[in-house]
Amino acid sequence: MGRQVAIDTRIIGELRGFDADQGVVSRVVGAMALSLKQQARKEQERTFTQRTGKYRRSIWYRQRRGQPRAVLYAGNLSSIYEHRGALIQPMKGLALRFEINGKEIFYRGVIKVEARPWFDIAIRRARAREIDVKAASSQMETEFRRHNLGD
Repeated sequence: MGRQVAIDTRIIGELRGFDADQGVVSRVVGAMALSLKQQARKEQERTFTQRTGKYRRSIWYRQRRGQPRAVLYAGNLSSIYEHRGALIQPMKGLALRFEINGKEIFYRGVIKVEARPWFDIAIRRARAREIDVKAASSQMETEFRRHNLGD
């Protein structure tokens, strides 16, 4: 499940000053995607408490080198909660084993996990707070300094 990171129109206007330097655009988009990824991970931690961090690590983004777009992903571990839920049943043994409040519990039946959407909601909340625009603006300030100072 991937969500493309779109550049805000205000940022596009400011990026025109770089005369379509794809490296600058790529770094700005990367900063936006990284910021959205971090916000999604925070939201996921609030939604699903987990000791191992496996769900949190399943949230990532992909951006090809020098490309002006990125795609944000919530991995397979999280996708069952986002849209459809799941049925969990014993596969290898006769029962599912859980640890609840320090006690080991075995359950022979099937457990239905309801969908609890959070990924799209986390991205919408982050965008409503302009997390991505702030990250892009910060990266552009760095780019302006780099170009003006000749770094």
